[in-house]
Amino acid sequence: MSDLRREVTKAEDDVQAVRQRADRDRSRLESGTGSAKDLQALQSELEVLARRQSALEDVEIEAMERLETAEALHADARTQRDAIAADITKAQRGARRTGCVTSTRKSATSRPSVP
Repeated sequence: MSDLRREVTKAEDDVQAVRQRADRDRSRLESGTGSAKDLQALQSELEVLARRQSALEDVEIEAMERLETAEALHADARTQRDAIAADITKAQRGARRTGCVTSTRKSATSRPSVP
């Protein structure tokens, strides 16, 4: 899951970088300073950045969805593990009460001897 978290963080950082660049370009465009050619180039750059931001946001959403799915599966596995551990504990306690204790570990003396 750490790889997925890194992927989400990278996607978020990429989107933020494009937003900052667009904000900077938008401010320059709105200030009206520069030649008409420069202002037109800024407008074109803003259009390219908008498309890039949209694509990066799609990547970000996909990464977040994969992380969310992985976290849900991890939580389910943990819940199942805990339930199994509780069942084992319950079964061991019941076996002790009835005198049917079996060990899950084999001792050195319980191994058959090999001639």
